[in-house]
Parts: sequence; C-alpha cells; structure tokens
Amino acid sequence: MIKSRFIILPTYSKYLGFLVIAASIIITIVHLLSGISVDEFFNPNADIKIIAVYAMLILGSVLTAFSKESVEDEFVNHLRMKSFSFSIVVHSIFFFIFSFSNFTIFLINFPAIILMDSILLVYLGAFYFYKLSGQKNL
Repeated sequence: MIKSRFIILPTYSKYLGFLVIAASIIITIVHLLSGISVDEFFNPNADIKIIAVYAMLILGSVLTAFSKESVEDEFVNHLRMKSFSFSIVVHSIFFFIFSFSNFTIFLINFPAIILMDSILLVYLGAFYFYKLSGQKNL
C-alpha cells in the first residue's frame, strides 16, 4: 500500500459525493423548470439558492475527488496527477483565449465559484476517463 502525502478521505465519501453532485444537478433542473433563467446562474449577484447549488456541487466534487479508491496504488496516483494537470491546462487555455477576445466583457462578471466547480468537474471527468481507458488496456 502506498503512503499518500496528502489527506485522502475514506472510500465511502466518493459515493456520498456522487449523491451530493446528483442532488445539485436535480435542484438545478428544478430551478430551471420553475422559471429561473440560465443567465441567473451566471449572475455575480445571484440568489442564495443558486449559490447554495454551487456550494453543493463543490462539496460533492471535493468529496469525490479526494476519496480513496478501492485499490490505491501507483497507477491511481499517476491518474490523479495526470487528471490534475489536464484540468489546469484546460483552464489555462480557456482563460488565455478569452482574455484576448471580445467575450471577456461578457464572461468577466461570472462568479468565481463557477471556476472552482469547473476545475473540479474537469478533474473528475479526466480521472474517470483515464481510469476506465486504462483498465481496458490491462
């Protein structure tokens, strides 16, 4: 067993995190069906209900991203680092492109909590993509 240098949550927190992510997605769909526009989700002065959805998404993402896998080995540590690097590169490219475009005026006012959510969600997507594609090659 590999001794990790950072805190990893127990395995069951991954499932709890997925439940919190699913709940936040369901709440978002309910908000959209009740008449709240998509623009309200990108408003920096958004209602506390919308900010709570973002907070739930961050909580679920953190629980999932920092939970221990059932088999914790060098391969999983490699996937974590590769996914983290991919997430940072994607966001760096995104902000580099948009900082030199006309879209900056429209996107400069979005809440910073969206950035936190998107980094974690890209990390999770990359991690599980690499994990599933790596298991096929074994």
